[in-house]
Amino acid sequence: MSSKHALRKDPICQNCGETVTHRFCSYCGQENTESRQTFRHLLMHFFEDITHYEGKFWKTMKYLFFRPAYLTREFLSGRRVSYVPPVRLYIFISFITFFLPYILPQYEETNHKPGKSHLTFLADTTIYNSFSFHNDEEGMSLIIPNNFKSQEQLDSLMKHDPYFIIDDEYDYWMNKRFLRMQKYTPFELGEKFADAFSQNFPKALFAYMPLFALVLTLFHRKKGWMYFDHAIFTLHYFSFLLFYVALTRIFDLSEFIVGAEIFGKMNLFVYGSYLVSFPLYFFLAHKKMYSESWIKSIFKSLGIYILNIALFAIVLAVLMFWAVISIH
Repeated sequence: MSSKHALRKDPICQNCGETVTHRFCSYCGQENTESRQTFRHLLMHFFEDITHYEGKFWKTMKYLFFRPAYLTREFLSGRRVSYVPPVRLYIFISFITFFLPYILPQYEETNHKPGKSHLTFLADTTIYNSFSFHNDEEGMSLIIPNNFKSQEQLDSLMKHDPYFIIDDEYDYWMNKRFLRMQKYTPFELGEKFADAFSQNFPKALFAYMPLFALVLTLFHRKKGWMYFDHAIFTLHYFSFLLFYVALTRIFDLSEFIVGAEIFGKMNLFVYGSYLVSFPLYFFLAHKKMYSESWIKSIFKSLGIYILNIALFAIVLAVLMFWAVISIH
């Protein structure tokens, strides 16, 4: 995009020191215009940049949503300047998706009380009791001593109670972690777990994408495909997933209008659509990306999807464990 800002009389590039023969430096690409502009020029430059980015962004989003794998094929073919780059696209959509809940207003009923939310199930559990082990005839069994309230009691039982057995440092470390949870109410504990989980989920998702691309590589080792190609496909697919999630989160605003009861029924349908839209989009994208027969594409897509679900379940389990032990 060429701006209407005045060119500098000095042909030496301010960025790299090379001679500029036209408007842009042929060495670094910087535009050789006056860096100090009037407010009118600054305002015009701002709107030019916004319009230029918005044009690329909405064009990219249109193809991302309605034409699976089109952006990937375009990128790998070298036609890239008209679209937002895959990494930048994912980071931008990821930011919007995970930042959105913090800026949307939260709906609360007037009779809402602490501890009576969706986390109420924690009130009837013993998650904030400490764990120990009892050695009976059948071997090691889990017990939860209700009178176990402090680190001092833990250490005392370890010294004097022959039936209180902690074999290694890991068990002792876990017991200390659960002891720390006793100072919180069930509602507070649930809140802290949810915060720890939601804060680390974007990182876990980003770290998981290379595994997703690796599974694609295992299923497509022929025809000259490279890991880089599968990585670009993965970035676009996950960008779609997050964009879809962002749209459904905007839908949450309807709770203010229709009320909690009707919203609950609508919500079930909207979030249930994940079960259809996510695999369907992947199947269509996979078919168009790798150009295989319908039968072969169906079986490969199914295998790739099932294997990735299993891997992602492991990632979620690790993330949940980390969320629990990170509660201070």
